[in-house]
Amino acid sequence: MSPLVYVLPKVQDNNIVCEGCALGKHARGNFPKNEAWRAQCLLQLVYSDLFGPMQTQSMGKASYVLTFIDDFSRYCWGFFLKYKDEAFEFFKSFKASVENQRRYIIKCLRTDHSSEFFSNDFLKFFRDSGIKRKLPSP
Repeated sequence: MSPLVYVLPKVQDNNIVCEGCALGKHARGNFPKNEAWRAQCLLQLVYSDLFGPMQTQSMGKASYVLTFIDDFSRYCWGFFLKYKDEAFEFFKSFKASVENQRRYIIKCLRTDHSSEFFSNDFLKFFRDSGIKRKLPSP
């Protein structure tokens, strides 16, 4: 049987670490805790996101999931939607239900820059109900 490798090149070990490797090994500091704003009561800040369409539909033929997370309690609600444009109706239903159950009102909603939260119906509803919008940096 013949050898697979006849001659290997000589490798010199210079112990040189590239800049990317060196930066990757740096220790990272914690985020400053005094700069992060947290809600002081229920429903003061609610995070929301709509994701989908998913490759596999749910048993009810839904392709999207709309989530709401309360910043104070970290309680999470999820709703399955068949179509993206159902988000506004689900939000109105969620708002009425959660405010009735918790006896607090939603004061601020933080969403991403997705188009479903920028429809004219959403914007008018936020203005009329006094809900403040917060958007992350793009």
